[in-house]
Amino acid sequence: MNHLRSRFIAVTCCLFALAPALHADLSGDIQAILKDKALHRAEIGIEIVHLGDAPKTDKALFKHNSEIPLIPASNLKLITTAAALDRLGPDFKFRTLLLKHNQNSC
Repeated sequence: MNHLRSRFIAVTCCLFALAPALHADLSGDIQAILKDKALHRAEIGIEIVHLGDAPKTDKALFKHNSEIPLIPASNLKLITTAAALDRLGPDFKFRTLLLKHNQNSC
């Protein structure tokens, strides 16, 4: 499973790196990647959106199972980590308090 996930992340990175070249036939290029034998047992959801000046001007460029709930891929963790580092800083530490309730001492 890790090999499959690594391969999907690599394919995703390649798509972003080649985005200008793929824009001509984005749908066809992604469909060809999704037909790869290594992905036949994977559940994949993709939504590529061209962001406009306002939410109403956003334009969906490609969708594939984007409406079904899936477990987030590891690359989403990168975005979450980057946002946490930006907001909280690299020295932030969560403090957790662990308590035990002793029923015998009343």
